[in-house]
Amino acid sequence: MNNLVVQQTAQGLVRALEQLLGADQVRVRGVVIGYDHRASPEFDCSSLSFALHTAGVFVSQGIKTFLFDGLVATPLVPFAITSLHCAAGCMITASHNPKEDAGFKLYWENGCQIVSPIDDTVQRSILANLEPWPEANALIARGEAAVRAQCINPMVPVVNHYVARVVAKLCRRASANAQSPPFCYTAMHGVGLPFATRVFAGFGLPPPVIVDAQARPDYAFPTVKFPNPEEHGALALAQEVAAKAGCRLILANDPDADRLAVAEATSSGAGWAVFTGDEIAMLLADWEMAQRDAHSSSNRDDDGDKTTKKPKAMVISAVSSRFVKVMGERRGVRVDETLTGFKWIGNRVAELQAQGHDVLLSYEEAIGFCVGDVVRDKDGISAAAVFAEMAGALYARGSTCQARLRALREEYGFYLSRNGYVKTTNAQRAFDDLRNGGRYALLLGGVGGLGAVARRVVHVRDLQSPGGLDTRQPDLKPVLPKASQMITLELDDGTTITVRASGTEPKLKYYVEAHGVDEAEVNERLDGIVSSVVLGRQGVLRSVL
Repeated sequence: MNNLVVQQTAQGLVRALEQLLGADQVRVRGVVIGYDHRASPEFDCSSLSFALHTAGVFVSQGIKTFLFDGLVATPLVPFAITSLHCAAGCMITASHNPKEDAGFKLYWENGCQIVSPIDDTVQRSILANLEPWPEANALIARGEAAVRAQCINPMVPVVNHYVARVVAKLCRRASANAQSPPFCYTAMHGVGLPFATRVFAGFGLPPPVIVDAQARPDYAFPTVKFPNPEEHGALALAQEVAAKAGCRLILANDPDADRLAVAEATSSGAGWAVFTGDEIAMLLADWEMAQRDAHSSSNRDDDGDKTTKKPKAMVISAVSSRFVKVMGERRGVRVDETLTGFKWIGNRVAELQAQGHDVLLSYEEAIGFCVGDVVRDKDGISAAAVFAEMAGALYARGSTCQARLRALREEYGFYLSRNGYVKTTNAQRAFDDLRNGGRYALLLGGVGGLGAVARRVVHVRDLQSPGGLDTRQPDLKPVLPKASQMITLELDDGTTITVRASGTEPKLKYYVEAHGVDEAEVNERLDGIVSSVVLGRQGVLRSVL
């Protein structure tokens, strides 16, 4: 990415908006633009410069432009779109990607990331508007002050509204939260701290112990190899700080604060349990279902109607654990599945809300969570506050997050996962090899078993094969739409293996989940399947290992 590419993108977006929504609507309703702290001095570009180029394009066309005056957390952009009734929004961020990366996220009028057919229209429009517009060039050349002078700064009203909405919708024990034990928070060298502390205070939680070395935005990310709190070792510094301060709980946002990672001290005090995205979701889903039932008399939607009149729902991604689906459905909550990525999840949430559902939680296993309906994108800030409140309630009754998680598994079954990735620039080879001309089960041993594991493939879902394939469906057609490369194999013991190509990095990701009533047996089975079926010499990923 560079300034020219961003300007071309903005130009194409203007024309696409005018085509799809009408020029008058776009000018009057306007767009929102936010940016993080990413910078590349070597190439003289930054998130700020990308935001100014984007704003310059919109302003030059007479479009009302809301440009945040300062660094902003990603969830505030989709929130601002719906709060201000804008036509679209852009967030300039590379989220948790390596420090060399940059990114441009596009949201539509519904506060969700764009999906087909809107994305196709935008792409065509960009290619048709590659020549920089003279009027935009003239404004951008006058510098930051000139661009900002023609924009509206929404920072104060939007942040105040966001904090008020999150507290009103998601805080359930404000009077008791002050007695919660202190917890540790890290912004992972990102933008989350000022927004997270505002929400924590709104919940009445004690001020968190801050990891000072990671508190301020720093595009070099000096204390971590990768600025992704999911990565092994990324929470090491936070664990040191938390241990010294006597904190039992660590909450971590990624650099643009749309993801949440959590760790809890073990009962022995000698180490830390770092929860997976699925485990965080299990705890949040359990909490939200319980709270909606317990506080139903005070739960009201934006029209003032009690949300108990609405059927409850949750949304998970296709590679998320089936645990939340099993738990939700047993407790009378509808659980829908979408493709991976919050552009699919958020749009499904919007559809469910339009159908009259109260959406309690939506999530993807890569530590992306949206609690409630304040934002239609993943939001690590509100999720952190809800998790802190939930943990405080558990501690108050002598329990822990780990203990509650185990109790849930003992009640609903041990759904355990092994997820990972292989770096490759030729993911297509793996999918071609796996399909083997449509003979998926034969490739993996068929009735003879899978490598050293005596298992058979009983169902296949392939979203990219000609016409799509899902052997669970009567017509063999997938319910999920055709999108990026993704194949799911279900084995005769219920284990699922999903392989998909990353949408942002040169990686092939795999997700393996098994379930049963004996934790040790499930773990042993999982280890055997991953080592033999997935990563073995004749395994699923053999062609790219």
